[in-house]
Amino acid sequence: MFESDIQEYLRTVFDKGLSGHSHFLQQYAASRLDAWQQGVAQKDPAAQFFVALCHAHEIALQLNSLEALRLFQLAAEQGFAPAQMQVALHYEEGREVKRNMAEALRWYTRSAEAGFVLAQHRLGWMYEGGRGVSQDDEQAVRWYRLAADQGFVTAQFSMARMFDEGRGTPIDIVEAAHWYRQAAERGYAPAQFAWGHLHEVGRGALQNDAEAVKWYAKAAAQNHEAAMHGLAWMYERGRGVERDYLVAARWYLQAAERGYALAQNNLGWMYQEGLGLSPDDVEAVRWYRAAAERGYRTAQYNLGRMYEHGRGIEQNDLEAVRWYRAAAEQGDAAAQNNLGWMYKEGRGVSQDDAEAVRWYRKAAVEGNALAQNNLGWMYQRGQGVTRDDKAAIAWYRKAVKQQHAPALNHLGWMHQEGRGVPQDDRRAVKWYLRAAKLGHATAQNNLGWMFQEGRGVEVNYARAVAWYRRAGRQGNLDALNNLGGMHQEGHGVEENDVKAVRCYLRAARQGHPAAQNSLGWMFQVGRGVEQDDVRAVFWYRRGAEQGDSAAQYNLGWMYQQGRGVARDEIEAIHWYRKAAKQGYAAADNNLGWMYQNGLGVKQDPLRAIRYYRRGAERGDAAAQYNFGWMFQEGRGVQQDDARAVRWYRESAQQGYPSALNNLGWMYQEGRGVEQDDREAVKWYRQAAIKGDEVAQNNLGWMYQIGRGVNRNHRQAVKWYRQAAQSGFAPAQKNLGEMYHAGRGVEQNDRKALAWYRRAARQGFAPAMDRLGHLFERGRGVPQDDRRAVQWYRKAAARGDAGAMNNLGWMYQEGRGVPADDAEAVYWYRRAAQLDDAGAMNNLGWMYQEGRGVRRDHRKAFVWYLHAAKRDHAAAMNNLGWMYQEGLGTPQDDLRALGWYRRAARQGDPAAMNNLGWLFQEGRGVERDERTAFRWYRRAAREGDPSAQNNIGWLCQEGRGVDQDDLEAMRWYQLSAEQAHPPAQNNIGWMYQEGRGVEQNDEEALRWYRKAAEQGDGTSQNNLGYMYQEGLGTDRDDVEAVHWYRKAAEQGDPSAQNSLGWMYQEGRGVEPDDAEAVRWYAKAAEQEHVAGQNNLGWMYQEGRGVEQSDEEALKWYRLSAETENSAAQNNLGWMYQEGRGVERDEEEAARWYAKAAEQGDAVAQHNLGLMFLECEEPDAEQAMRWFRKAADQDYPPAQFSLGLLYEEGLCGSSDMKRAMFWYNKAAEFGDPEAEEKLRELSDDNQAPG
Repeated sequence: MFESDIQEYLRTVFDKGLSGHSHFLQQYAASRLDAWQQGVAQKDPAAQFFVALCHAHEIALQLNSLEALRLFQLAAEQGFAPAQMQVALHYEEGREVKRNMAEALRWYTRSAEAGFVLAQHRLGWMYEGGRGVSQDDEQAVRWYRLAADQGFVTAQFSMARMFDEGRGTPIDIVEAAHWYRQAAERGYAPAQFAWGHLHEVGRGALQNDAEAVKWYAKAAAQNHEAAMHGLAWMYERGRGVERDYLVAARWYLQAAERGYALAQNNLGWMYQEGLGLSPDDVEAVRWYRAAAERGYRTAQYNLGRMYEHGRGIEQNDLEAVRWYRAAAEQGDAAAQNNLGWMYKEGRGVSQDDAEAVRWYRKAAVEGNALAQNNLGWMYQRGQGVTRDDKAAIAWYRKAVKQQHAPALNHLGWMHQEGRGVPQDDRRAVKWYLRAAKLGHATAQNNLGWMFQEGRGVEVNYARAVAWYRRAGRQGNLDALNNLGGMHQEGHGVEENDVKAVRCYLRAARQGHPAAQNSLGWMFQVGRGVEQDDVRAVFWYRRGAEQGDSAAQYNLGWMYQQGRGVARDEIEAIHWYRKAAKQGYAAADNNLGWMYQNGLGVKQDPLRAIRYYRRGAERGDAAAQYNFGWMFQEGRGVQQDDARAVRWYRESAQQGYPSALNNLGWMYQEGRGVEQDDREAVKWYRQAAIKGDEVAQNNLGWMYQIGRGVNRNHRQAVKWYRQAAQSGFAPAQKNLGEMYHAGRGVEQNDRKALAWYRRAARQGFAPAMDRLGHLFERGRGVPQDDRRAVQWYRKAAARGDAGAMNNLGWMYQEGRGVPADDAEAVYWYRRAAQLDDAGAMNNLGWMYQEGRGVRRDHRKAFVWYLHAAKRDHAAAMNNLGWMYQEGLGTPQDDLRALGWYRRAARQGDPAAMNNLGWLFQEGRGVERDERTAFRWYRRAAREGDPSAQNNIGWLCQEGRGVDQDDLEAMRWYQLSAEQAHPPAQNNIGWMYQEGRGVEQNDEEALRWYRKAAEQGDGTSQNNLGYMYQEGLGTDRDDVEAVHWYRKAAEQGDPSAQNSLGWMYQEGRGVEPDDAEAVRWYAKAAEQEHVAGQNNLGWMYQEGRGVEQSDEEALKWYRLSAETENSAAQNNLGWMYQEGRGVERDEEEAARWYAKAAEQGDAVAQHNLGLMFLECEEPDAEQAMRWFRKAADQDYPPAQFSLGLLYEEGLCGSSDMKRAMFWYNKAAEFGDPEAEEKLRELSDDNQAPG
């Protein structure tokens, strides 16, 4: 009866959902009410349902909810599904019945199971939301699907959602798109919006902005607020349509006026930014507030920002925090980040780093790049969390994945500093570059700095300037300040102080403290502006009061120096302290200086040390230098060269000139490091190039003497001149010395004098000393010992040790003052006490010679040692000689060798010569005449006459070189030209022997006399011999004795022996055995073997001494053991005769043999006799030794040889040979031979 009504109802609600009830009634109630009422009377469920709807919706009948419910229940109980759903709705909503979700569920289920789509969809909705039933997405999908399969558009949309979100079914965007499209094409606005969105994002449909716009427009036409918002957004972005901010604003407005919070927020943004609308912060605030009050978190965030920055409303941090918190608690990451920042800064809340970190972390976890960067910063700084560079890096990296420029910049800095990652400038540059390209001004500035410093890239000032400019255009004050520095230094741009000042001024006026400091400096030094200390102080003060440590330091310095303000050391300390508290290391250094020198505070080396240490550990080069100096000098700390070197090195590595110089000096002196001249030169050079005048002077000195570099006097002069022209007095003095010596420049005593005077005017005592030297030598000025003494005395009065030493020498020699050895010793001692090595050496010599003091070899040795330890070459040589001779110390050739070597390394020719002698003699080293020759030659090339003489001797003897008398003579003559007596003596000997020259006794005599007259003992002895033998002159024993005596009195042992012989024989003196013995003894005590032998003979014979075979034996033995053949023969005779020792023919034969093998004719004859007279005579051996002696014209041997032939002891008698040898012996006056010849002559004359 009502089938057609039911079908029409179902069609209507199928299309319209629950809203279809009103639509249906409005169309049919008027015409069908009577029929429906009749049906009610007949208890028709459909009629009951339709009449109930009329009462419920007050259409065609008066509103009567109770009646409506009654009729719905009647129809429901008859199984009419639409009525069952209405009963369920009444129970669900508590309309006219007590709310009962279980009962509602029961009736929905009955309706749904009967196939009523609205109930099926409603039941799905209940399961999806857990409304009156346990939440169950799968059941929701089941019921949605049943409704959707019947074509119910709302159910189709719900099915799409479930597939889209993976609720009750796996996510299936294709299936979701299918259902969205189904519902959209049937005009369902939410589905049209969703289908458009899928096209916008390219999800489940091809990305197509135009298609998205089409569907948004369809839904918007149905007043779908989200679609209106979506359509506005597409117009705002120009997606799928031409960008049109005005149209976008209109659609936002339509949605906003319908209370759509997203549109209200976006409309606020359009007003804030003036997009399509006139900028209007007040209107922006109104719409943000409208959305915020609806709980839209993005709007709450935006409203918070407006309050924070006072845009469109009065600035209010409390309100900003309230709205940030509202958004943050809803999970808005941007708001969480800003709320964190408010806590960090203490804006609108009490400052709380831990709370800041908590909110940053919430936002960072949500992927907010700002918060990730900020959280990284908190970890980097250790604010609100334990400092953790690796955690900082991790958060920066997360932000970087989102191309967050500040994080890119921070990551660059972490690599630059090696924080949380290995230090890597190249990677730092990479990160800075990425941030800079994104327009991040700080990164652009940092990148400029990397190019400026050559960190991670090659130095490129032009690119540095370019990046500073880009950052500066964005108003980055650091970059403006840095750009000023580039203009100031002319790096990457032409040097232009005016432009530098402009840059500094732009930044300084905006309150940039570093630029204020830089501007102060420009005024201080007058660069780009007129010099003005008052304005410098003004800008320093502005920077200082803002906490700029450099400005505080500079302001302190101005107070310390009284520049632009009255000098006030207390105020200087005040500002230094402020700077130091901020870690400004230079301020620590200056505070150290103030305490070290008692400026503005009580002098306190310990506190000075504390400040120097802190400044040094903070990396200040000057503080590191001063800290090192305190260790070097032991000021406020225990003296420690190694620690001094460590801190000098730290400072030097930063290029600090004074440290570079001092480090060089430590290497030069071997203080705290192994001595290394090359290393010293390296450090001096670095300092010198930087203009350090002390280092320039030191480098000049290294070139001058060839230490650590090849000797180069031109280079020495170059560096001395640079330092001298800067007014450095020591360099002026040294440059004067170069002119004086003609080293590296043309010799010019007048220029030397000028430079000495310039240094002397500065009160430089060594220059006064050199002026004294010029007057002493008459170089560049008339010679004047008195003025020399005056200058030496002036310098000495200023404590110059060299001048004291020179003054001592003037007293020693009686130059400009009366000679006075005691006064000389006084000045030598004063200079020595000031560590002057030359004076120590001279004082040693005075003790060695007993001049002005009692002779004392031990004290001489000690002073030589003191000087030698200070690298005084002459003292080293003298010390070597003391060891060589055993004077003042035990004799020690090895130590002598060592000291000679050290002196030779410093170029001392005398030491080179002495070193050669040790090698020649094998003293302290294995004998090596080639090496001896090399050392002699090195000394000879330096003009040492002794070495020249020694080379001559080696050439003469063919020792270490080829024998060459001509070469020997050449070297002797070179030495003799310097009046060297040993060479003159040797030339005399060459003439005497005819070696290298034609033999000429007269010339020999002349050269011997030259040397002898200079006091040379050997020459005096040789000259005595020439007179004794009448060689080159008439024989003159008296003259011979005269020269022997001179040599003997000097200790020449040969002369002593010869003088003894002259007394023994009465030649040139009255015979005097006692005097002979005295001189023999002197020679013997010096181990003169001939003197020992002669002294033995005098004891044997009791001549001049009491006869003593024992003493004779002692002296013979001493001489014999040093291979003196005469003594060996005499010792043999003593054993043979049992004189002074038990008779022992074997021992006698041994000593005769030793002497015989050396060619001693007496011993050869005696050995021959031993062979004849022994128990088993050996005539052949006797004859062999007799012949050797006879061949030397020894008459007794010739006579003995004659006897052997006569008596036929070696065969048959041979009178002819016997007569030959008898005659030989007789010719030499042998009495036995003469007697023998007479006997044989008588025999031949007897009658037959």
